[in-house]
Amino acid sequence: MGLRVVLTVLLVWLPLLILAALRGSTALMGFLLDFSAHARFLVATPLLVAAEGWCLPWLTQVGWRFVSSGLIAEPDYPAFEATVKSTRRLMESRTVELLILVLAYVMVGGLLLRPVPRIVPWFSDTSAGHTTVTAAGWWAIGVSVPALLILTLGWAWRLFVWTRFLWRMNRLPLRLVAAHPDAAAGLRFLGVSLRAFAPLGFVIGVLVCGPMLNLAYHDALAPMHYKLTIAVTVGSVIAIFGLPLLVFTRRLSTVRRRGSFMYGMLAGAMGQQFERKWFAPDRTLQADALEQPDFSSTTDLYAIAANAYGMRAVPLVLMDIVPLAVATFLPFVPVALLSVPLDVILDRLAGLIL
Repeated sequence: MGLRVVLTVLLVWLPLLILAALRGSTALMGFLLDFSAHARFLVATPLLVAAEGWCLPWLTQVGWRFVSSGLIAEPDYPAFEATVKSTRRLMESRTVELLILVLAYVMVGGLLLRPVPRIVPWFSDTSAGHTTVTAAGWWAIGVSVPALLILTLGWAWRLFVWTRFLWRMNRLPLRLVAAHPDAAAGLRFLGVSLRAFAPLGFVIGVLVCGPMLNLAYHDALAPMHYKLTIAVTVGSVIAIFGLPLLVFTRRLSTVRRRGSFMYGMLAGAMGQQFERKWFAPDRTLQADALEQPDFSSTTDLYAIAANAYGMRAVPLVLMDIVPLAVATFLPFVPVALLSVPLDVILDRLAGLIL
């Protein structure tokens, strides 16, 4: 995986640096100060490659948890295995890879129909009185941008396949328990999948942050003007990677409703029996009454019933969302720092150290 990341940098970013340097200092400095280019080709593209080693094994473990947790009964193992096999076929489909390759270059072709950027000296040349694309610009069009698009579309396909897998799992007769202590009928482990997507959240943050850094640095546009953009980006990332879990919402709502009725009736019957026995008019409570088995069994049943009433219709909690949100927000920290004078930052750091 590490070698693939290095090769990606050598393919999509280093040639841009070399070709820009060959054009002279103006093009080189223009490239070095193009934060958007570095965000796309030096950070985002290699991270999309590296994310495979983090995200895919984690999602695989989450998927097999359906079996290891006992949610799937043994007679339904063949259906589960069939879903796993079809998921792998889709993930490894050469046809899909070819379609993604074609789509990426079609999208790049659409970019060629747009006017050539005039404010990027490493990408375009206006010395001849008209705008032409430089060698670095053609490399970006032919290699760097398609590579980024191919990897991005590949991850979009993986997210679709993951959603399909969850949808197929929801169609199985899962052994869900309304009173399960995870408050999700035994599906709480699915929330961990959001943490698996944290590297992708970081990549999306980087892609949005790059142009913002350019505007903040070159055009002196106040970074805090982008507060809404940052909030929308973080919220969108949470929605994108959290939506697949909603395939279980209807089923969990049904389990919660049925569990509330069943455990509510049982708790009510237990409570009535308990009160008839212990709160009868002619009964006197002894000092050791709380040590009697009736009290502990009633308490246990009420705790189980409370689990059923407290069950959620979405199998995730706030702590599942936080790592993804933080990872998406981190790239925007440099943008926020640009709005703070350097002497103020140094004074704050000195105050922390001293």
